[in-house]
Amino acid sequence: MEIRAWRAWEPKGILDTEEVKKWFQSCRNLVEAIHNQREKVARLRDAATHITQNLSGMPMASGNGDKILDSVCDRDAEIRKLNHMETELVKRRMEAISRVFCIVYAENGYSIRVADYLRSYYIDCETTDKDGYFKLKTYENVAEEYDVSVKTVANGLKNGLEALAEIWPDITRDSA
Repeated sequence: MEIRAWRAWEPKGILDTEEVKKWFQSCRNLVEAIHNQREKVARLRDAATHITQNLSGMPMASGNGDKILDSVCDRDAEIRKLNHMETELVKRRMEAISRVFCIVYAENGYSIRVADYLRSYYIDCETTDKDGYFKLKTYENVAEEYDVSVKTVANGLKNGLEALAEIWPDITRDSA
């Protein structure tokens, strides 16, 4: 373990862990936004189906065709938006994985576990509740996944973010 000294009059040499945490949190936020977008697309599909059922067998009155066309166009626009978000998530996840594994040291089991906690909580963060509904993983879910305590996960995430903060300027410069 390396010990570093910092004096108040010297500029801080490493990045604050909050900025690193915020960058990784954006993965979780994007996953949640994609889930919400998928639900929106499903609601638009249901609305288009409902409009079609209400109008089937009826003579075309003024404006009825417009409702169907508008509904289909809205759904297509939201599907394009969803596809763009999913592509962005894939890129973000690939970048996040490469950054996380920058803190893995050869033959160091602890650094591998810390990287796994970061990956599970921030990158592969989707899970379901007991009723099968979408939710983001909690510390408890990660602890259960690796058969460790919640405190171990919390400390691992904290240590991992701190380790990343030390090298963040170097790994962000390399990936830019």
